[in-house]
Amino acid sequence: MQKYEYISVREDSGVQIMRELGRDDAVQCLDPTLLLDKDEWEPYVEKRAKRCGYILTYNLHHDARIDDYARRLGKETRLPVWNISYNWHDVVRKGHLCWCPPVERFLWLIKHADYVIADSFHATVFSIIFEKPFVTITPDIASSRISSLLRTLGLGGRNLDAFSDISMIQTPVDYKIVKQKLAVEQAQSMAYLRKVTATKAIVHNL
Repeated sequence: MQKYEYISVREDSGVQIMRELGRDDAVQCLDPTLLLDKDEWEPYVEKRAKRCGYILTYNLHHDARIDDYARRLGKETRLPVWNISYNWHDVVRKGHLCWCPPVERFLWLIKHADYVIADSFHATVFSIIFEKPFVTITPDIASSRISSLLRTLGLGGRNLDAFSDISMIQTPVDYKIVKQKLAVEQAQSMAYLRKVTATKAIVHNL
C-alpha cells in the first residue's frame, strides 16, 4: 500500500482497515454509480412501456426470507413478484423470472418497480437513484458497502431486520433529504477525484 500516493475506499469501515495497515490518509468516496443522478442514468434505461405493477426482488445470496417477505407483500398489495436472477434454477421460485437482464433492462426493472426488496448493493443504489420504496437485507458476507451507504444517506431504517413488518417497506422515504445528503457526498467525492487526477500520482481505488 505504501507505493500509492492516494487511496480511496467506498466504505467507512475501509478507512479503518487502511489505518490498521498503516495508511492514515485513505478517503471515503462514493461508488461511481452514485456520482451520476437520475437524469444522467435515464439514457441507459431500456425504452419500453410499463404494463403492470410489480414487486421486484434481487435475491443475490439466495436468502429464503426475501422470498417470504415478497410473497407476503404481494398478498397484501395484490401485486405480482418479479425476480431478477442470473441462475436458471431460480425458475422454481414463485414469481416471474427476469433472467440475466442486460444493464438497460436491469435499470428499467428497478425504475418501474412499485417496491424493491434486495440483498444487492447495486439494487440498493439504483433504488435510491430512482427514488423507490425499498428495503435491503444485508447478507452475511460483503455487507459493509450496503450498511455504509445506508448510514451515510440516513437510510439505516431501510435495512430490514424485522421480517414480519410489511409496513416497513410501505413507509415513504423522504428523498428530498436523501438527495441533499447525496449531493454533499457527490461534491466531496468529485473534488477528491479531480484533485488526484490532476496529478501524476499512482492512484488506487479499492
